[in-house]
Amino acid sequence: MLPVAPLGWLIARILPHGNIGTAEHPVIEGTPLDAMAGLVLVFFDVLLYPVATYFLLSLLSKILRARSRL
Repeated sequence: MLPVAPLGWLIARILPHGNIGTAEHPVIEGTPLDAMAGLVLVFFDVLLYPVATYFLLSLLSKILRARSRL
């Protein structure tokens, strides 16, 4: 699901994360907030694709109808 990755990156910058590694080799630990944000993004993505498809197909239909009248 393509939009989840960039949105996840933006949300990851906002949420607090703990470093469980050393200063030279940081290891960032995920939190329950990351899991909840990920689920919200997946549900958002599931809703986004049908809406985007509807608008894209309606636009394509209008364009094809206008071309057939010419």
